[in-house]
Order: sequence, then structure tokens, then C-alpha cells
Amino acid sequence: MTNFGVGAWVYLKTHHATDFAYILLAGSLPTIVLMPFIGAICDRLNRKVTLMVAEIGGGIASSGLAILAVTNHLQLWHIYVLAAVSSTFMAFTWPSMSAAIATLVSKDQLGRANGLMMYNESAAMIFAPMIGGAVIYAGGLPRLLQLDVLSFAIAITLIATTTIPRVVSDGEHHDNTFLQDAFFGFKYTWERKGLFGLMTYFFCMNFFGNMVWTLFTPLLLTLYNAKLTGQIEGFFGIGALLGGVAVSIAGTPKRKARGLLICGFIFSILQFTIMFPPSIALFVCIALGISVAGTVQYTCSQGIWMTKVPADLHGRVFSVRRMAAMLATPISFASAGPLADKYFGPAMMPGGHLAATFGPIIGTGPGAGIRLMFGMIGLCCAAISALNVLNPRIRRIEVELPDAEVKALVEEPEVQEAFPLPRECDASASA
Repeated sequence: MTNFGVGAWVYLKTHHATDFAYILLAGSLPTIVLMPFIGAICDRLNRKVTLMVAEIGGGIASSGLAILAVTNHLQLWHIYVLAAVSSTFMAFTWPSMSAAIATLVSKDQLGRANGLMMYNESAAMIFAPMIGGAVIYAGGLPRLLQLDVLSFAIAITLIATTTIPRVVSDGEHHDNTFLQDAFFGFKYTWERKGLFGLMTYFFCMNFFGNMVWTLFTPLLLTLYNAKLTGQIEGFFGIGALLGGVAVSIAGTPKRKARGLLICGFIFSILQFTIMFPPSIALFVCIALGISVAGTVQYTCSQGIWMTKVPADLHGRVFSVRRMAAMLATPISFASAGPLADKYFGPAMMPGGHLAATFGPIIGTGPGAGIRLMFGMIGLCCAAISALNVLNPRIRRIEVELPDAEVKALVEEPEVQEAFPLPRECDASASA
């Protein structure tokens, strides 16, 4: 909600996609730099405590934004700084949560568990843009930030009342120093070419995909008001919810690597279609399609990593995986805005040097340059997916890599209630 609201507020205030992109850049750089160390911390500390600290830190950053906004002292550089602080704390959430899920359910239920986890993200994706757009439209940024602080308080309370089991390490890496642990994930992934290939694939897809994510909101705001923009972006959440329901009921595809590559082709097609003359119906269909495919791809990828990596190594390995996926983010964020503002935007205005070539196909005027970028990005993503289909290490990753076995030590007998999956899922089962 805050990410959408603050981004929309900045764009409507400055009317520059570059300023919008720099907020995302400020929020991603600290995470990328610190991710290996975050993974080592997650494996060394109680994961429940780690999640609590992450939420408290994020809440403090949002409180700072709220105070500055209410007192009319909020400036653009404040948003950059507090976005960096918030993202540093919130970076602990993903590896800790992913590792916790793997200790709470059995292998054969991981696909459904990851599908259920998408319900949380889906709800946020559905309601956050809608609420954020409506609150910005009606009450301004201060009211939105006050709601965000309240949401952090609720999250902290829920984590405090949830039981998460500890993991019994096999002792193989028990004597590693903190610095060795921080870089262990790189070594582990490099030695397993299937995992390394999968990580490289997502790095490439994220490089182009983040450009789309960066410019999608500015494109909508160029065409519609903040309220309607929020409603359209809410369909990303609806699609993710539908995908989560499908995965929770049917599970992930039996051949997960093939499933996630097929989803990559679907992304490419949908990104390409954004290039054509805009309409609300088109944007809604694209949002639904991308989010359904994204849910399936996410659960396929998570299923592979959770079953192939021992649970006591999840923090370190998953953090490196996350870092690699995000490594292209600063380049994407830093280049997307200037490319749209300085080159493609002017080039696709009437009389621009690209307007004569592409104008008859996609039209000209405000937003046409961004839409042309999306078409080119779709073609690049299709080529990346095609190349990875030819990589046998990715295609055969589920056959060539053995499943990992690490038992979880349950601290409290009612741990099964911490994640409401079918009762036959023993709490001692692992990824």
C-alpha cells in the first residue's frame, strides 16, 4: 500500500518516471549488498525473532515517513533514505519465511503451501493499490502512512503469536565463521549447475521484468487518475489469488522446471501486448495473466529450491538466490526512467524519430514510448526463455539433484497450528 501510494505521490508531484524509479532503486541497493550477510544471520538466529525484528524495523521507517508527512516536512530525499532503511529490515523477511515454511510442511505439500502463501501476497496486491489510490485521492499521503504504521503493528502481533520450529543442523558447517557463512551460499549454488542455471535465468528475466514493473504505474498514471490506476493494479492481486487457489488445489506441475519456463513464455507474450493501443480491458487482462503465471512460476521455483537445499542452509542459499535475482534491479531501475523520459517518450511523440515507424502500429503521444519499450522487453524475455529451454542442467534439475533431508526440532507441541495445512503434514518433515 505504501509502495504504491508513495510512488504515485512522487510521480504526481514531479511528473518524472526517473524520480519514481529512483525510489525503487533506493529500496533495492541495500538489500542487494547486504543479502549474503542477512542469510547468514537468518541461519544463526531464531527465525521467529528475525521476522519480528524485520517488521519492527519496517514499522519504524514507516513511522518516520508518517511524521514527516503530517508535519509537512517530507522531501524527496527523505523518501530515498527511509526506503533504504525499510528495505534493509524487510530483506530478512523472505529468506526467514521461506525457510520456516520448509520446516512446517512435508515435501509433497510444499507446492500447496507456497500456493497458500500467495494468498497473503494476493490480498496485499488486490487491496493495497486500491486502498492506496483511494486514500491518496481522498485524504493524501499522511493518512496513507498512518494506515501503514497500523498494518506493521498487526503484523508484529501475528508473528509474536505464531510458533515456528527450529532446525537441527547436520553439523557439517557448524564451525564456519560468520564471513564464511555469508559467502557459503555462492559456493553451494555454483557447485550445483542446475541451481546456478536457474538462478541465472531469473537474473536475466528480472533485468527486463523490473523495467516493466518500474514503468507500469507511470504508464497508467499518464492515462488515468490515481484511483483508477490503483484499481487496475489491484487485478495483479486478483490474478495471484486465482493462481494460488489453483496451485493449492491441484499442486504444482510434476515437472517444475518445465512449468516455470512455460510461464516465462507467457510473461513474454503479455509484456509484448502492452505495446498495443491502450485500453482498461487490455491492462486488466495483462495484469491477470501476468500474476497467474507469476504465481505458478513462483511455486515451481520455490518447490525446486526447498527440496534440493537442506533446511539448515536455506537462509544462506536463499539469500544468495535472492541477491542474484535482484542484482539486475538497480540497473533496471536506474535505466528505465531515463530511457522513458529522455529517449522513447520524446521519440514516440508526434514528429518524433520513431513515430513514423511504430506510430501506425501502436499510436503516438503520452505513454507510447513506454509501451514501445514493453514490446521490446517482451521479445527479449522470449529469447531468454528459449535459450534456457535448451539448457539440460535446468531441464533435468529435478532428476540430477537429489532431494535434501534435514529434520526440524519442534520447540512447542502445537507447532502444526502455525501453518494450517492438512493434518497429515508432520511438523518434523522438511524440504
